[in-house]
Amino acid sequence: MQEEEHNRWPIGHIMVVDRDADVLSRIRDTIGYDDTLPIVTCRSVDEALAHLAITPCYAVFARYQMTDTDSLAFLRTVRTRHPDVPFIFFAGTAQEEEIDEAFTSGNDLFLPTINGDSALEPLVRRLAAQRQTVRHLGMARIALERAGDLVFWLDADGRFVYVNETASALLGYSREEFMAMTLADIDPAFPAERWPEGWEEMKRRRRVSHESSHLTRGGTMVPLEIRGEYLLFDGREYLCAIARDISEHKQAMEAVQEANKKLNLLSGITRHDILNQVTALSGYLHLLGREVAAADNPKMQEYLERCKGAAETIQRQISFTRDYEALGVHGPAWQSMDEAVRRAAAAVLPAEVGLRAEIGALEVYADPMLEKVFFNLMENAVRHGDGVTGVRVGFSGDESGGIIVVEDDGAGVPDEEKSSIFEVGFGRKSGGFGLFLVQSILAITGMTIAETGREGEGARFEIRVPPGGYREGKGW
Repeated sequence: MQEEEHNRWPIGHIMVVDRDADVLSRIRDTIGYDDTLPIVTCRSVDEALAHLAITPCYAVFARYQMTDTDSLAFLRTVRTRHPDVPFIFFAGTAQEEEIDEAFTSGNDLFLPTINGDSALEPLVRRLAAQRQTVRHLGMARIALERAGDLVFWLDADGRFVYVNETASALLGYSREEFMAMTLADIDPAFPAERWPEGWEEMKRRRRVSHESSHLTRGGTMVPLEIRGEYLLFDGREYLCAIARDISEHKQAMEAVQEANKKLNLLSGITRHDILNQVTALSGYLHLLGREVAAADNPKMQEYLERCKGAAETIQRQISFTRDYEALGVHGPAWQSMDEAVRRAAAAVLPAEVGLRAEIGALEVYADPMLEKVFFNLMENAVRHGDGVTGVRVGFSGDESGGIIVVEDDGAGVPDEEKSSIFEVGFGRKSGGFGLFLVQSILAITGMTIAETGREGEGARFEIRVPPGGYREGKGW
């Protein structure tokens, strides 16, 4: 019986309070007392409060006109100490203004009489659940209001219908001012004439994320990272947006970029000086080669060729630092795959090598050096493909992400070299850094690359794009 009682009444007992024993008995009968519904009866307010202090209670029942008792004072005390416990009065002869005052003080329900023949168990359960739900909603509202991020709700016309305290405090507008404003009033990059098009785009995509800046009441701009979602609620359409102040992040990024500019300037000057010296060295080696050839000394000729090779290696390494130096200097951005592929092909593929770009209007979130990825992969095909006649670039995607395929019809990559081709300086016929640079560019935005082709059937590179790293561009 104890286990059954616990499962049925997890919050505790029902409490009935009255000085009159006969009234207590009638209230118990009205509630529907049995062994599975434990009821505690208290003959005084002090006894009831003492019991509430040590034992969980599911609901409190009492007459509004208890003898020699201030019922409203009792109600207010219970509500202060135990805000989640439903409190139910039997009205008796209470007047309308008295009932109003009781509701104002926190009473949950007035029952008209004590008739002894109605079971109130379902009502008690519902009241307890309702009060708990209201309390949880109140807690959620407080958390929402005081969250570190800004929260906005806009209607289909772009008007604000809700903002939290954080948004009001950061941007300086009162709630009343916000309710008379539209998004165009605080986002200069999103004027009113753009709203209809933007709203339809939001409905189509359902979720969007971007960076923008909002105008404060004082006239300054606050940079924000914004995530928005299209919602249907209570039969109406809304945009729910959560925005984060990224002012400090922007300042830190600007400081890093400024430091990088100075480092790049220094390395650029140093690289220029080294290349000048390498050019001079190459010139002297060329002149020395003439002398060695005239002297007909094979040993000296061998040493000279090694010196030339070392000079060429230094030149390649210094040139690589120029490309690698640009890596990550500018932040990632959404880029058209078709444009990047075709620009790379125009720069590196000879006329006899065809291109099939089967990627539609795909956009990829990547470092600005994305074009260099396809340039190096195509250059690799031309240089090492042994008679390549065509290069194909394709794409497929599902919930696990996307796959960009770059493949050719050349000789392919030997199995024993597949795990090494992305290492620094690896080259099948000459030293190089191209595929290492490709891997580094892709890694900035979480993309990976692997060679999955078959030797003799052509090279095949698969670039895996994480979920959220690609999207449909215009014209998809």
